[in-house]
Amino acid sequence: MKIAKLLTTSFIIWLILFLIDYLYELFQISESGERVTLMGLKIESHITKDEINTYFSLTPQLLLSFIIVLISVSIIYFLATQLNKNKKIE
Repeated sequence: MKIAKLLTTSFIIWLILFLIDYLYELFQISESGERVTLMGLKIESHITKDEINTYFSLTPQLLLSFIIVLISVSIIYFLATQLNKNKKIE
């Protein structure tokens, strides 16, 4: 697998995980406060009787989560490649 394809696959997997995490946390908000999601998105909400204000920001944990997904996809690809080579030899 070329590096570009590996990065693209990793990014798509990370993006799907990020969106699932974001939507889950967003719909769990029931009061004013601040939350940091598992993937590194900071959600700050201010709820009054008239309106709901929600602010989003990124944390360094976001980069760490992408690196973890990238390494995981790379390891899975490497192991799959090795298994295919072993099957072809036998």
